Amino acid sequence: TLALVAAQVAQTKPIGAETVISLEALLAEHEGSTLAPQIREALVLARIAAGDAAGGFADLRAAPEAGPEAWRLFAALGTDSDLLTLAVLPPGASPPETAPQVATQISARLAGLGFAEAALDWLGPFDPDWGAAQRLLYAQAELQRRDARAALRGVAGLTEPEAETLRAAAYAQLGDPESAARAYAAAGDGEQQGRVQVWGQDWDTLAKEGPETWRAAAATLGAALPAELEGPLARSTALLTAATADRATLSALLAAIPPTANSP
Repeated sequence: TLALVAAQVAQTKPIGAETVISLEALLAEHEGSTLAPQIREALVLARIAAGDAAGGFADLRAAPEAGPEAWRLFAALGTDSDLLTLAVLPPGASPPETAPQVATQISARLAGLGFAEAALDWLGPFDPDWGAAQRLLYAQAELQRRDARAALRGVAGLTEPEAETLRAAAYAQLGDPESAARAYAAAGDGEQQGRVQVWGQDWDTLAKEGPETWRAAAATLGAALPAELEGPLARSTALLTAATADRATLSALLAAIPPTANSP
């Protein structure tokens, strides 16, 4: 039984409730023997792998040696509900001792659920020697906290598309659409690049290289009538012609923009 549990835990596989029952019986039979500590550790891990994370961590008090492996298993198999119950730390508390990759995994899951503060508790203070995965996670959590400058510090020097996307979101939070557009362009996200160019009213760039639906519309903004037109009749005719073309362009643009939830 102990060998079976060890093998399944090593492979991060779920364990059936019947195995937990067998371990409980073994512990009762061998209580006080030299084998009891090993059974207790196996029982902690088996409970977590069987979906009883609360029971497993309650038993951890009697088998603290199983702690690092218990958190590794929980990071992979624990439910979101258990994660919020057991991994959101009290204010000022430090995370338990785990391998760095386990702490990062728990942090990533918490950030994915929108719990930025809890995610940063597991990640720890910013370290410039972190790898890309930790720095991206740090930037994501700081963006959730609306700290765009900290997020930019996290992705400084990184050139992956994900880093560029986070950098663009940080610039957008700071109210810098021009820098956000450049970062989205570096990430290869033309759609978001176009959105921030519209937000920043960068009509010249949109007219030249923006999304197709915006190019013609952007080109109409600020367009001047030819200087060689003379006389009120010629200028009026040109204005009417331009207005008709502009209406057609803007109608096509509006048709391409999906309606919001409040649209009629």
